[in-house]
Amino acid sequence: MLKTAFSLALFGASLALATPAQATITFWDGTGANDEITWGQLGPTFTVVNTPQNIVSTLGLTGSVVDENGVAERRDQGNGWAGNFGAGEQLLWNQVTGWIQITFDTPVQAGGAQFQGDVYGPFLARIWTDDGSFFDVAGVSNPNGDDSAIFIGAISDTANIVSITFGMHDTGLGPSFAIGQVDLINPAIPEPATWAMMMLGFGVVGLAFRRSRRKNPTLAQLA
Repeated sequence: MLKTAFSLALFGASLALATPAQATITFWDGTGANDEITWGQLGPTFTVVNTPQNIVSTLGLTGSVVDENGVAERRDQGNGWAGNFGAGEQLLWNQVTGWIQITFDTPVQAGGAQFQGDVYGPFLARIWTDDGSFFDVAGVSNPNGDDSAIFIGAISDTANIVSITFGMHDTGLGPSFAIGQVDLINPAIPEPATWAMMMLGFGVVGLAFRRSRRKNPTLAQLA
């Protein structure tokens, strides 16, 4: 009885861990973010940032940032960047062309950032995830400093996003851009369904063991 119960419990727990629901990635507007990566950790405004560069979130999630051309630059809204981010927002600018990619050492459920092209006028931003999903958002770059920069992000049904990449379609104004802090949904615990299956499995083991001890009071002495 104990052997059977233990086998069933392990099967239930392993099934919960090994067969998660199929994930779907959709556009994310930043709602529900519980963590963030800020760019001040790479130095003050005007710091030239050679990439790849290690980064860490507020909650301790580690990862790295890469600029397609190997070099990015730190700017702050109002001090090196006359855009439409919020006052003092710490930014990462790709300087010329290409993309900026953030890779997480532990997968997240969602990631995104405010985004602005560095020439005033309309632009089209894009975010990619490591599975090939992508989303486009149209924006208008201006110098108002009013926190109206667009937000572009991606969210999954579960924590399986390993990297996000930001880029801009060339709309006649040039492909360079800056991003603000990267907002994240960074789950700290497994999904409720996973916990439930694990607890059920371990509960069956515990119940079977207690019953076995009652039927075999000298089991410990025989071991």
